Amino acid sequence: MRLPRRFVLAALPAGIGGWVVARLWLGGGSDVQRLMRLLGDPEKARAIGEACLRAIDQAPAEEIARSLPAESDFRASVRADFAAGRIVLADSWVLSATEARLYALVAMTS
Repeated sequence: MRLPRRFVLAALPAGIGGWVVARLWLGGGSDVQRLMRLLGDPEKARAIGEACLRAIDQAPAEEIARSLPAESDFRASVRADFAAGRIVLADSWVLSATEARLYALVAMTS
């Protein structure tokens, strides 16, 4: 069975993004995994993440994962975003830029 070229081209970035994030998790990127667990219900996090993807400039999953702070610095980064006015409006959600990137990463990798 031959896959259509469009399907392969559409699926390729998602597959690569998932692989990269998985490698980050397994290769010392455990802070990203712990941050994702802070979001609670994975299905709700994915839905919010999809809204974030529509609201922010998309970057590769690897770049987003590397831009996130360590778990210990996450809350301070969120507070700093709000203080500096770095907010993202995603559907009815008002999120810090840091939160929006994390939710977007969830949507890209689930």
